[in-house]
Amino acid sequence: MRRGLSLPLVLAAALSAACSSDPSGTAEEDLDAGSDDTADVDWEAEFDSVFQTDRVPVIRIDFHEPGAFDAMVEAAEADPDDTPYYAADFAFDDETVENVGVRLKGNSSLWSSGPDQRKSFKVHFEEFVDGQRFHHVDRLNLHNGFMDPSLMRESLAYGLANDLDLVAPRSAHALVYVDGELHGLFTMVQQIDSRFLAERFGEEDDADEGNLYKCCDGCPLAYWGDDPAYYQGFPPEGIPSPPCDDATDECGLQLKTNEDDPETNDLADVVQLTKAIDDVLQGDGDTATLEAIFDVEHFVRFQAWSLALSNLDSYFGSAHNFYLYRRPTDGRFQFVPWDVNLAYGTFECPESCSGQEPTLETDLFFPCFDETAAGMDRPKPLAAIVATVPEYRDLYCDTLRDMLETAYTAADQREKIEALDAVIGEARQAEAILTQPPFDFTCEDYVTAQGDAADVTFGAKVIHALDRFNQDRIANIEAQLDAACP
Repeated sequence: MRRGLSLPLVLAAALSAACSSDPSGTAEEDLDAGSDDTADVDWEAEFDSVFQTDRVPVIRIDFHEPGAFDAMVEAAEADPDDTPYYAADFAFDDETVENVGVRLKGNSSLWSSGPDQRKSFKVHFEEFVDGQRFHHVDRLNLHNGFMDPSLMRESLAYGLANDLDLVAPRSAHALVYVDGELHGLFTMVQQIDSRFLAERFGEEDDADEGNLYKCCDGCPLAYWGDDPAYYQGFPPEGIPSPPCDDATDECGLQLKTNEDDPETNDLADVVQLTKAIDDVLQGDGDTATLEAIFDVEHFVRFQAWSLALSNLDSYFGSAHNFYLYRRPTDGRFQFVPWDVNLAYGTFECPESCSGQEPTLETDLFFPCFDETAAGMDRPKPLAAIVATVPEYRDLYCDTLRDMLETAYTAADQREKIEALDAVIGEARQAEAILTQPPFDFTCEDYVTAQGDAADVTFGAKVIHALDRFNQDRIANIEAQLDAACP
C-alpha cells in the first residue's frame, strides 16, 4: 500500500496509473484438479491461493462451442430465471481446469446490462466432471461491479463484516478474459456452501453439518403458520411477499445442505424460529426461548453492520440476500451476509418508504420498509425486536458506538480504500482498462468514486464516493445515536 500519501494524492496517482497503457498476459499450463478427499484439507491455505488480496490474477474462460457466450446471453435475456451452464475451459494464471460449467448470474446486474456489456458469471467446476475442484473450490462467483465505479464495495463490505466476526465470504479481484477478449476487472466472491462452512466453522463435532438456508426472495422471518411451504415461497393468501410461480422457482428459504435428510429437511427448525420471533414481538414469549435457537447478539452485529453501510438490498429492505445457518454445536441460527454489491448507499428503497432517504439517512432502528411492496412487511420482525426490547436496544446502541470507535472509522476505511486501489489500480494499468462496463465508467470515475470531493453520476443516478459516504454516514449515525440512545 502506498503509505504516507493523503487520499487525494493517492487518487491522483491512481488516475495516472489507471489511464496508462501497459497490457500484459499470463502463461497457462494444465492443472490436475485432484480428488475430493477433504480429510486433511488446509481450507485456509487452499482458499488463500484463490482469493488473493495482494495481487490480481488473470482468469481466462474459453467456451468449447463457437458462439456459446452469445447464446448464453440470448438465453438469459429470454428467461433470466433459467441460465444454463455451458462447457468451457478455465485458466487461473498458469493453472487450467478443463470442462467446467459457466453460466450467467445475477438479477439487476444481469438485466440492466446490455447484450454487449459484461455479465456476472458463476463457474461450476463439477458441472460436467464429477468431483472436479479448483483448490477444493466447487463454485466461484465472478461479479461485474454493477453500479460501482470504484469496484470496491463488495470487498470493503465483506472485509468489515469479517472484522466484526460475522462470518462472511471471502472476496478478491481478477481480470477476466472470455474467448480471448478482456471483459474487465471482476470481484471474485466465495460460494457459501459446505466448503465455506468447513473453513469458517470447522469440522470438529460436525460443526459444518448444520442446515444452511439461502433466502432467495421474500424472507422477513415473520410467522405465517406451521406449513413449511409458506417459507419456501408459498405463503398464505394475503401475505405481502412474492410467491413462487411454481415449485421450480427459487424464492423464499431454500435449503442448501442436508437436502436429502428427512430428519432435518422439513423446515421444522424455520417454523420454530419464526414462531419464537413472533412470540417475543407479540409479547407472548420470553427472550430466553428465542435466544435458545437464535444468536441474537450476532444478529445485532449483523444489523449494525448492514445499516451502518446502508446495505438495504438485504433483509432490511427487500427481505432477501442473506443465508441462515443453524450451528450444530449449539443449535442456534445465525445470519451470513450475501450479495453486498449495493452497500455503501447505492440501493434505492421504493418511493413509498415513508419518505425516507435510501442512503445516508437510513434509519438505524426502522429501516426502509413498505406494507404493500413485495417482501416488505411493516416492519421486519427482527428489526422491530431490536428496536423495542430494551435489553436488545441497549446492546444495539453499544454495538454501534463500539463500531464507530474501532472497526468502522473514516480513517480505517480510507486506509482500506488505498490498499485496494494499490492492487486493482495496478491491474487496470497492466491491462489498459480505460472504461469499465456495464455502464462504461471511466478511469476518472474510478478515482472519483473513491474520494470525498464529488459523487459519480450517470443519467439520473448518483453513486456516492466512498470516502465521502463514510464521513457523512458516520456523522449521521452519531446524530441518530445521540437522539435514540441516551
